[in-house]
Amino acid sequence: MTESTAIPPAITSPLDSAQLAARVLTLESALRLDLARARSETRRWRCVAVGTISLLCTGFLGFATIGQEVSPLVQTRRLEVVDSQNRVVFLATAAPDGGRLDLWNKSGQNVLRASAAIGGGDFAIWNSNGDIAMTATAARAGGRVEVATAGRGSATLASNDDGGAIALSNARGHAVFGASASSAGAALRIGDAENRDAIILGAAAEGGSLAVSAAKGGIVGRIRAGVDGAEFDLASPDGARRIAARADGSECFILAGDQAGAAKLGTGVDGSTVSVVNPTGESLAELQGNKDGGTLLCRTAKGDPLILAGASGGETSGATLQLFNTAKFPVFAVAANADGAGRFAIASGEGNAVIVAEGGKDDGASLLLARGGKRAVTLVSAPTGGLISISNATGAPVVAAGVAADAPGGALVLRSAQGKDLARIGTNEKGSGDLVVFNADGTEKKSFSASR
Repeated sequence: MTESTAIPPAITSPLDSAQLAARVLTLESALRLDLARARSETRRWRCVAVGTISLLCTGFLGFATIGQEVSPLVQTRRLEVVDSQNRVVFLATAAPDGGRLDLWNKSGQNVLRASAAIGGGDFAIWNSNGDIAMTATAARAGGRVEVATAGRGSATLASNDDGGAIALSNARGHAVFGASASSAGAALRIGDAENRDAIILGAAAEGGSLAVSAAKGGIVGRIRAGVDGAEFDLASPDGARRIAARADGSECFILAGDQAGAAKLGTGVDGSTVSVVNPTGESLAELQGNKDGGTLLCRTAKGDPLILAGASGGETSGATLQLFNTAKFPVFAVAANADGAGRFAIASGEGNAVIVAEGGKDDGASLLLARGGKRAVTLVSAPTGGLISISNATGAPVVAAGVAADAPGGALVLRSAQGKDLARIGTNEKGSGDLVVFNADGTEKKSFSASR
């Protein structure tokens, strides 16, 4: 083919109607020029042709008897296929990165292209509006497929050497759904109309997680699981109010709070706890339970104890109630004593008991008045009757009065600071009054009796 009939340059993009018409006119002009030149040379070569035609016919006939041969190789850098109107509908050409194929529809629009690239193969499809509809690309470690609407991505599928991913977009082009897998685990994301996170579901080596967000954004719900246990969180859209829960190998709790404080319900290996916490994190009230019983503790805003109430199911089964002053000393207490009877105590500002009353296991009772931690007066009721004891400043009993154990009636005993009896007044076995006095060391005594 002569230079004037050379094939036009390669088509690298979709052609419009004007470009295609110009291409057809160029090709038609070249063919007409070639035909005119061929006619001018016909007369000059006619004689030569007549002389050789018989020889050529003989050769062709001989060749026909042998059989037709098909060329085993066709080489070209560019191959075009045209339709009945001489419009290119198929193009195969060589590109810098390898081979490329293009297809056009009857309207002259490039609708398909397959080519070789550095990373692998590349494939694209356009719709009749000229918008990209689908692409497929191979990379050195994976590939990517994208299906689009009006040129915007609607669905994407991709892979790499660590896993794969899929994404779905809405009409606004936002990828509102996405899922991926990697060596670390998997993840799923769902977005709202503004492409803000609505739901995120993930899995990793430590465990899984789920996060749910409000319409205005911000995480308002989350569940997480790990090697130690699980966590659960709920929050208001502004984050001002929150519920949190956690469970692990040693404890579990539920916490609900806002700017004014929080309440916590928890349990551990030793028992359960219900707490009320102020905004600074100080526990104001605690309700605890264990294998022996339960306790209630109320505190000030500074964390100082105010009220302590408890119940026990151990050897000293019973309950207790204590009130504390601002100096953290217990000043009032009600409890069960070691005999299982009631006990009542009032203390001084320093926490020293000044009044103690308690019952005995034999239906008796006692009342103790003390000062400075030393007993001063003791009242006792026993099976034999009542008893009163008065002590000195050191706490030693110096006066005792009550029902006599060795005679009918009452008795009064005066003792020294060393605890030795110095005088006794009482009744004898005959019912008469007796008076006995002793010297300082208690070795001598004198008795006075009204017996006859």
